[in-house]
Amino acid sequence: MMNCLIRLVADELHPFEIAFFRNLFGLLSILPFALASGFATFQARRPGRLLLAALVNLFSMMANFSALALIPLNEFTALSFTQPLFQTVGAALILGEAVRRWRWAGTLIGFLGVLIVMRPGTEAFTPASLLALFGASTYAAVALIMKQASNESSITAVLYVSFMISCLSLPVAATVWSWPSAYAMAVMAAIGALGTIGWLAFAYAFKLADASAIAPYDFMMRLPFIAVPAYLIFGEVPDPWAWVGAAVIFASSAFVTRAEVKRAG
Repeated sequence: MMNCLIRLVADELHPFEIAFFRNLFGLLSILPFALASGFATFQARRPGRLLLAALVNLFSMMANFSALALIPLNEFTALSFTQPLFQTVGAALILGEAVRRWRWAGTLIGFLGVLIVMRPGTEAFTPASLLALFGASTYAAVALIMKQASNESSITAVLYVSFMISCLSLPVAATVWSWPSAYAMAVMAAIGALGTIGWLAFAYAFKLADASAIAPYDFMMRLPFIAVPAYLIFGEVPDPWAWVGAAVIFASSAFVTRAEVKRAG
């Protein structure tokens, strides 16, 4: 939903400005929850880690929002599937999580699906595609950083990161500033609220499971949610190769998820 709204407002505003307002309205959305939770919510245990997450996330947002303005939603979504793949690899190499063989196998199959979607060496592989990949890889880094800060309250983490990104993104947005219309402001308020809901779920998920275990669910849910509005609102239909690549990615996700369920049972 948030990506569709970003596409709607991208014709009027620069992606850097959208990133600023997304976090400003996200901050306003989380404040009532923080105030209701008491003063302790405003005390971060690892503010340095949250600042690092905010800085990396700013680069991720600028890349992702720029890519969203340039390529079809379905293609962007398929490329964003690399994020949980990078996340699984990073969980093993950086966090030292025990990533079992079936996760590695599923990750490799997933990367094959991404290559099918991107088709390196063809016209489908564009600079905007590279932006989407960069956004996915940096967002994977944010996921790992947030996992390291999972002892923070979910509301505290979202509050601090939203505030920090708002401050960090304002000077960048000022270089391309144009005053948004009332319509654009309403859309960006919705983007901020949706982003906050997503971040709360995202932060809480890392309290409950390993970063690499969360990744397959991201695979299975994202493309179906974007394909319908992309068609109804923008008339975008992915080409057959995108569907083939997505099918490979879904198969890898189903394989990993089934293996995890069997192990847990």
